[in-house]
Amino acid sequence: MKNILDLASNELIEYFFKSNSYINFDIPIYFDFSNLLKTLNDSMWDARLKSFNSSTTKTRDCENVNYSFMSNKSWKYDWRPFEIIHPLLYIELVNLLAKNTNWEFIKGRFTEFQENWAVNCLSLPIISENDNSNKAEQVINWWEKIEQESIILGLDYSYLFHTDITDCYSSIYTHSVAWALHWKDNIKRCLNDKSCKLEKLLWGKIDGLLQDMSFRQTNWIPQWSNIMDFLAEIVLWYSDLLLAKKLADYWIDTESFKILRYRDDYRIFTNNPVIWENILKSITEVLSSLWLKLSKWKTKYSNDVIKSSVKEDKYDLIINSNYNTNLLKELLTIKHFSDKNPNSWSLVRILQEFNNNISEEKFAKSNVDYQVFISIIVNIMFNNPNVFPIATAILSKIIKMNNGWVSIISKILKKFSNIPNTWHLEIWLQRITLKLDSEYNSYGSEICKKVNNNDIELWNSKWLWSRKLKKILKDTKIISEEKITEIDIAITNDEVSLFNSSEYLFN
Repeated sequence: MKNILDLASNELIEYFFKSNSYINFDIPIYFDFSNLLKTLNDSMWDARLKSFNSSTTKTRDCENVNYSFMSNKSWKYDWRPFEIIHPLLYIELVNLLAKNTNWEFIKGRFTEFQENWAVNCLSLPIISENDNSNKAEQVINWWEKIEQESIILGLDYSYLFHTDITDCYSSIYTHSVAWALHWKDNIKRCLNDKSCKLEKLLWGKIDGLLQDMSFRQTNWIPQWSNIMDFLAEIVLWYSDLLLAKKLADYWIDTESFKILRYRDDYRIFTNNPVIWENILKSITEVLSSLWLKLSKWKTKYSNDVIKSSVKEDKYDLIINSNYNTNLLKELLTIKHFSDKNPNSWSLVRILQEFNNNISEEKFAKSNVDYQVFISIIVNIMFNNPNVFPIATAILSKIIKMNNGWVSIISKILKKFSNIPNTWHLEIWLQRITLKLDSEYNSYGSEICKKVNNNDIELWNSKWLWSRKLKKILKDTKIISEEKITEIDIAITNDEVSLFNSSEYLFN
């Protein structure tokens, strides 16, 4: 399976300039940032960010340089930002990483990382080589390399311990990217050596760009872009290397344990709980040196390796996969599943299957008021923000079959009105109403307003002196009118389905 390290530097630029790499959360297909990125990149020439800054204002002295809106993982106070990085900062970072000498250096560093004897990391960004999206291939990689491998390790080990990093992206220390690329001790020496030209080092420029994005903040990196996923992996692979060195000090038999890591998730296999205690202590110490920490709430163990190898929601799905043929009963079954496994990816998958199967004929045969279906679906959405895109697709099909859509949308918006930061929901509801009434304007987020008014500015560019670049930012549309013309009221499977076929739906 091809991953990001298999790309040449020019392929890396092409990969990062794709709209679904720039932002990797679900958004309607008429949002397209690729043209903006390419146009800006072609106009930047050899200029560097320090020459972009006005004489009075620097990038890192400005708040809200990136466009962001808050979302919630489970309506339980687990708020996190969806961020769209300022295009100019993003382009500068892409070109910095993709510069031939830098990219070869980074790949060389990963060659060192991959010599790790203690930790098997399986979360490098995947490049699709078929009809599936990169995101779909990443999910398949999880199943093939994490869950299947975990089940196989049940032959050798009796205990499986799970743990993960608390708020990983919002806790990553920007300086730790430097440590990962050049070793922490080398960086510390360089900081005390006046002859060391920090601005000439790759790490110093990355660190500076991250601070430019965040009002000088150093304990955070933006979420929801492939490039930040990759920077996070640089730090986490470095932590794996530090962990291997620390475990070597314990003289632990290499056959007595196995560690799999996927992003911030660790799986530790062993036959001796004492060994696990030493490993957990070592992980905690290593992460602490990088200003990261493990979640005490998600640290657990099981002596049933097979059952624990598969996520609980997926396990429930697999053993209860006989759905009712009656449409209402099927939806109520899904509602029951969502109550037991809130905000899970398996819930997204069974809603995708439901969406594939519904039709006007089946709704007619159910002999149930369509508002019953809408009420159940909205209830599922209310407690599961992860399902907004696929659930909205289902709503769009029901709304298309019935009149009175304004009343329905108004009720949904009112239902969510007491919950702050529901902008991701608004983006998807607008996808429906855009084809019913393009002037419908009950949405408050700037990104929704941008659909009908290109003059809306998403990013703070007060620091930018170049009139030419400011004009491109203002005039270049991120909304494809051609796509809007082509779409129907009912959201198609291609717009929201993770996979292009159902082959992997229940993998």
